[in-house]
Amino acid sequence: AAGFLAGAIVLSPALWRAPAAGLQAMAQARRELLAAQTSALSVATPGLVANGLPERVAGLLYQVYFAPLAFWEVPNYAAQTRAAEADYLANPLHSGWHTSSVANNLAIGGVMLGLTLAGLVFGALAWLRPREAASVDQRPALLVIGAWSAATVAGLLTLNIIWQRYYLPLEPIVCLWAAYGAATLARPISTRLAAWRAAERPASQS
Repeated sequence: AAGFLAGAIVLSPALWRAPAAGLQAMAQARRELLAAQTSALSVATPGLVANGLPERVAGLLYQVYFAPLAFWEVPNYAAQTRAAEADYLANPLHSGWHTSSVANNLAIGGVMLGLTLAGLVFGALAWLRPREAASVDQRPALLVIGAWSAATVAGLLTLNIIWQRYYLPLEPIVCLWAAYGAATLARPISTRLAAWRAAERPASQS
């Protein structure tokens, strides 16, 4: 955060003479822009404006896990960009689990949400239980990822405009927790397979 603030000041000559006043003016301008956007969207597309915390949580979950890819928020130039969107979606790797199919999004997004929640639960349990002498201490890494996750979610829940691009910072976090959940769920299976192979090896050698 300190590095970002220092970089912003260095690259913004308007802040050099009066950084405190300049930052206040920038924050005020951002608040006014957000208020204008919210007012306009409330009339044009009221479903994209979240007035309360439950709506913001629902919007976050929908955009991160279940929504198709959003190439625009306001379709001013949708006709002009439609061909480029089709070319982009021709590669299935570009859409990930955010496909144009509602059924696929519900299924794959539901799996990703379940793995994310499993990763969070397993991470909390790994943090709370004492570390065994022979195991690697995961707590420092879990602390960093947990703090990163909490700060990102807290910041996004202050927004009242449900635009998909605002939630892109959550994508790597979701992938990390989902991978942790999947790896933890798969560990008993891999352990049993390793034990089975070890047991089969002497029999095959004899």
